[in-house]
Amino acid sequence: MIQDSCLKFRQKIFLLPILALIITSCGQPVPWRKSSTSLMLSEYSCAPATALETAVSKNIASLFFEQRMKNPAGFFFIEPRIYDFQSPLILSEVSMQQNYVSLKNDQQIELRSADLFFLYNYNQRFESQRCQFKALAEKKKFDLRPYLSFTHQCYKKYNEVYCDNNEYVNMSPEKEAWTKSNALDLCNSLSTSVSCIKEYKFNKMNNTLGDMIRKYQSRFETERYETLFRLRPSHNKYSCVREGEKTIMHLKIYSPSIERAYLQALLNEVEANWQNSRFALKVELVDSDSQEAIKILPTNKAVSYVPDDNNRRVYLSRTQDLQTSKRILAHEFGHVLGFPDCYIEFFDDKKKELVYYEISKNYSNIMCSLKNGVSVPEDYFLQLEQNSCIFN
Repeated sequence: MIQDSCLKFRQKIFLLPILALIITSCGQPVPWRKSSTSLMLSEYSCAPATALETAVSKNIASLFFEQRMKNPAGFFFIEPRIYDFQSPLILSEVSMQQNYVSLKNDQQIELRSADLFFLYNYNQRFESQRCQFKALAEKKKFDLRPYLSFTHQCYKKYNEVYCDNNEYVNMSPEKEAWTKSNALDLCNSLSTSVSCIKEYKFNKMNNTLGDMIRKYQSRFETERYETLFRLRPSHNKYSCVREGEKTIMHLKIYSPSIERAYLQALLNEVEANWQNSRFALKVELVDSDSQEAIKILPTNKAVSYVPDDNNRRVYLSRTQDLQTSKRILAHEFGHVLGFPDCYIEFFDDKKKELVYYEISKNYSNIMCSLKNGVSVPEDYFLQLEQNSCIFN
């Protein structure tokens, strides 16, 4: 009965998007081998958290496990929360502390299991990403919200990607504030703040804000948005062969710390995702390390990842079970092959906030989301065949 309950629990909550995929075990043994390998020593480590931050995280975890023991049924059927650019997830130490106090003091906390579940998981995400805040701050320039806000507004109103100058003449105070904020944010991602302010004032005075916004929309689309769906310039190349009209890409996989049968189940999912009628990824487990092998290594972090400076290495979190790990590894192999994330996550250093959202609630690209029904876009296979194959 306990196993059945855990299974139902997992089946429901594994529908959650990427930030909610930090699930605690229901007692199933984790199939990691003990290994004398020193490979894990290369994983970066976080600086110790401050006493206040540690206390907040401990308090949230304590309340979560306490309520899960008292009211396990409340955590069986938790609806997914998917965040898009119009309603992003924004995490900060202050907001998480406030949410914790609200839950702690709620006399009917048993009715708020979902809120507590997400608070715990989001806090785990926040702490796991803490050591990357500096790098994540650099990714703020990829914030799509101003670009998508203008694009959606114009398309909804005029069925066009761009609005003309008349759209931004004689604006209401509310619309002017919205326009100025988004125009400056869009410009700031590509230019300096001082020059953006001067340019905005000049164009507003001359009733040419539409021209300014169009210029930066176009630049942002080319220099920021489209790069989210293309192979990185530094991507690796792999051995390929042609079998009839199909291209087969071969990857060697080495993992000293994961049981072979478990790892094979994960890799079967990777192969199933990364194939279509003209392309297939084939992996081969090898027993010894080599320069060309992809290394899959365990991490105690709540987040699985491929380092930006070494995409022949995958750190797979120990905190997920088989089904979740399958989906995560299929996503991480996109990074191994050279594709970037196309969900947006960055750290706002000024506001001390971690921001996350997907491009759309309906978007189905496996590199943009881990919700059910995602897949590899067809043009990704063509990019791999044309740019990543070494034919012997």
